[in-house]
Amino acid sequence: MLPFVFRVMNKNLFKIILLLIVIVSCKEPAPVELTNNFSEKGWQVNPISNDVDANLNVSGFDSTGITNPFINKSTVITITGVRNTNFGNVQSEGYYYATFNDKSKPVKVKNGKLIGFKTKSYLSVKFNNYEAIRVPNIVKYMDKGVIKDTVLGIKYFAKQRMMGHLGQMQGFPFSSKVSLIVSESKNSYVQLEIATPAEIVGKISFEENSKKNFTLILDWNAQKDDNVEIILSKSRELSDSIEPLIKISGNEKGKVKIPLSIIEDILRGPRKIIVISFIRKIVKEINNNLLNDTYIVAQSIHNIRVEIP
Repeated sequence: MLPFVFRVMNKNLFKIILLLIVIVSCKEPAPVELTNNFSEKGWQVNPISNDVDANLNVSGFDSTGITNPFINKSTVITITGVRNTNFGNVQSEGYYYATFNDKSKPVKVKNGKLIGFKTKSYLSVKFNNYEAIRVPNIVKYMDKGVIKDTVLGIKYFAKQRMMGHLGQMQGFPFSSKVSLIVSESKNSYVQLEIATPAEIVGKISFEENSKKNFTLILDWNAQKDDNVEIILSKSRELSDSIEPLIKISGNEKGKVKIPLSIIEDILRGPRKIIVISFIRKIVKEINNNLLNDTYIVAQSIHNIRVEIP
């Protein structure tokens, strides 16, 4: 699988904000277009900013999507099925993470900004009876404009290919459930059934309006009561790193039109390459005697890398 890793954009942010225009929802079942109106219901369009005190996503969008906001919970469970389409070449993988924070041991940067907690360990963590491995829980953060990192302990990790080697699961279980068992000891454990969303499949096309004037058309397999986000990212020509620029959320129609004029000024270089990420998720928060306050996200992500005409 192509290893996408992003760097948060630290230039042109205010330009993006000025260029952002909110999507207008139509009464007819036609594609929705970006316009200069900010009053229409049902849409949110936001720049992805570089908070100099925020922790950064070090695992790209394999695990939690392009953005990775700090989640102030004792337990964070992330289950993700990823499809990467890289100039037409498609590869898929599934990722399973569990992090158990000790909220009595906060970790802060010099200015007092909370970036995380030291973590707790358990006897075992199993996803669909596959025992997850322990990996370092690395958090990167900005400190006075400098990217730094620290290890806060461990997190538990598994991926689809690990499970497939044992003949347990050959493909990510979309529209199903994943069993999570966290064992504190042989006699003390908690079991959760985590619902997964239907797989999201995106499609990108271009509509030529006039000479050198294109509209980007995004389609996806919409579901009833969808919870979908679309993230537009700039892709660096000579590397796999990307810069997330804009997040769009709120559409249930499965189609949106984006005039390229709103992003062409922030795409530089002889080749204008972008990554469009379609993200469908199910988010749940619960309280559990063993795991305490728990945040669970199960999601399907389809990343498409494409060159702008």
